[in-house]
Amino acid sequence: MKTLTNKRTTVQTGENMKQFQVLRALLSVVAIIMVVTIVSINPAYAQYTVNESKADATQIQYSTEELESLRSKMLELLDTVQEFSGTLIPNDAHASERLQAARTQLEQFTLKDLNALRASIDPSKMNKDLEQARATLNDFKPTLEAYKNKRSRNSATGGDKEWSDIAPSSPLPGIEGPDAVCEALVGSGRPSSAVVIAANAVYFAAKVLDIALNRGCNQVAVAVILGNGGGGNASIACVVSDGILFAAELVRDKIASCDDDFTKRSVHASVNRLATIHTDLEDSVANDNANKNTILANDNTNKNTIVANDTANKNTIVANDNANLLTIKTAINTGTTTVTTAVGDGTTQILNNDNTNRNTIIANDNTNKDTIIANDNSNTANLLADAKANKIELIRLQIAADLASTDSSVLVGAFMLPAVQGGYLELVRTVVVQAITNLAGSSTSQANSLLAEGDSYKNAGDYKNAYASYRKAYKVAVK
Repeated sequence: MKTLTNKRTTVQTGENMKQFQVLRALLSVVAIIMVVTIVSINPAYAQYTVNESKADATQIQYSTEELESLRSKMLELLDTVQEFSGTLIPNDAHASERLQAARTQLEQFTLKDLNALRASIDPSKMNKDLEQARATLNDFKPTLEAYKNKRSRNSATGGDKEWSDIAPSSPLPGIEGPDAVCEALVGSGRPSSAVVIAANAVYFAAKVLDIALNRGCNQVAVAVILGNGGGGNASIACVVSDGILFAAELVRDKIASCDDDFTKRSVHASVNRLATIHTDLEDSVANDNANKNTILANDNTNKNTIVANDTANKNTIVANDNANLLTIKTAINTGTTTVTTAVGDGTTQILNNDNTNRNTIIANDNTNKDTIIANDNSNTANLLADAKANKIELIRLQIAADLASTDSSVLVGAFMLPAVQGGYLELVRTVVVQAITNLAGSSTSQANSLLAEGDSYKNAGDYKNAYASYRKAYKVAVK
């Protein structure tokens, strides 16, 4: 029931929001019509009252075109009221007959009748926004039409049920559903203030027209009595206004009845729910008392059973613990003696084996130490020799590159100094000699001459020129 109600509330909320927007616009339009109609009442009536007291009033004769315009405007307003009535209170034969009679009478008004009414009504100011009012009503009508069609289909298939007919999942009684018109207008809730004000606005518009037409009736009647023309059928005009006002009153009363109906349905449902809740509370209290007594009795029985069982189990456990204590003590004493003896024997064996292993390890360790030291010394000597050879080879390559460089190149200073001064001039000479031996060929003689020249400079302590001669000899040899 709760899920169904939620779904229905969601649908109704959407419909009510749409209706609220439509009716608010409709209210604005109808209110404008009402105000325009009020202010359009011709002040000729007040003037006529003064003239009437003087018994010399004269009636203005309006053109046929203007009188027919007045007839058209009154018919247009009647159509609007009829649309409201047909939409909000469908199938009301009495209202429909009254409106149809009013239409027939309006259509049969003579020009003289219309001329008498024209003094109280200005057609140029009537129904100024009637077209907008009808457009707004047309926006609202589909909601009601769709609902009526749905109810018609449900009735044909036997599926039309009010909400109160649906079996609820909750024991609380539901609120009875409204009738078809109230359901389409405001859903199952209370009519909104916009709906109420709109209905009142339609009523007041019809009421203002009724006042204007009744004034016209009075003017015609006075004119006839005073012999100042007239001849119009005053009773017909009054019947027309009564018919329109009657239909408008029915519209307003229908909205008011929806509001009253919601209040009555809500109060009735609340009373039923309170009665249901009261009965449920009494039943619940009685059931709780019965359950309480049953629970207390069962609890006492269970308590006594548990206490007795705990006592029996305690005695059994204490006796078993005492027996196990003696057995454990005996086993511990016996095990202690056995373990002590075994530990003593094992200790002696472990000490002896440990001493033997220690001596063996020391002897092996000393042998390994001497082997490792000898191997380390040999490896160190080899590594040093390899490092020196690699160093010499690297320097030889650098010397060869420097000897082969162009004469304008910046030379390496260490290659120009002898070993006693931290240089490599002797190694430079060795590189040159090796190049002459292996590469000079036919240039050997010239290369050796330059080599000898470099030796002379070297012996004389002119290391820079010695290096220069060695460079020349190298270039000749490798050329």
